[in-house]
Amino acid sequence: MHSRSRDDGPRRPNRRGRPGRDSRPARGPRDDRGQDRDRSEQEFTDEMHARLQQFLASDEQGMALEPMNSFKRRIVHNLAKDYQIETESRGEERERHVYLIRTTSSATPADVPRRAPGEEAPAAAPRERTEDETDFPSSSRVWDFGSQTFPVNPGNTGVHIAIKRDGSIEIFQEKDRNHVVAERVVTSRQFRVRKGKIVQPGEPGW
Repeated sequence: MHSRSRDDGPRRPNRRGRPGRDSRPARGPRDDRGQDRDRSEQEFTDEMHARLQQFLASDEQGMALEPMNSFKRRIVHNLAKDYQIETESRGEERERHVYLIRTTSSATPADVPRRAPGEEAPAAAPRERTEDETDFPSSSRVWDFGSQTFPVNPGNTGVHIAIKRDGSIEIFQEKDRNHVVAERVVTSRQFRVRKGKIVQPGEPGW
């Protein structure tokens, strides 16, 4: 099994014999910004462990994640391999996202802490965005993912979905309200994001 993605292919050699990244002088101790980036990566990794486990706890065969940059997509591809989940990168440019595909071997690894569906990693202290995290503006953009559908397991009471300013789609949490541009309880098995709203099948705009 392998992940079908263009995100982790080999780098082209530098032209005209220029030294590559590996030949650059080693950097000194990381500054605060480097530590923040490491912490952000760990937070995202913990969150994706929870999301992958939530996917396996549902009865869906496939699930599209929200658009994200190539660095985060690569993390998802690598984590999914441990869960025996196949992945594909779909969409173009800012709409590029990872699609998860369940296989007969898909399962949570024994050495990974299990979390209940919808449970996220413990919240870390807020921090400022770095220059490397500019894929999505922090302004109140009206997000519209067109005909792309997002599978969800609503259970008996539905699941509270939120769209954040950066375009990420997550389980709603009250502590994140200031960063949410739209939210609602979804009772169907799928939904779309159209013109800044969460739309269910049969509703206007679907």
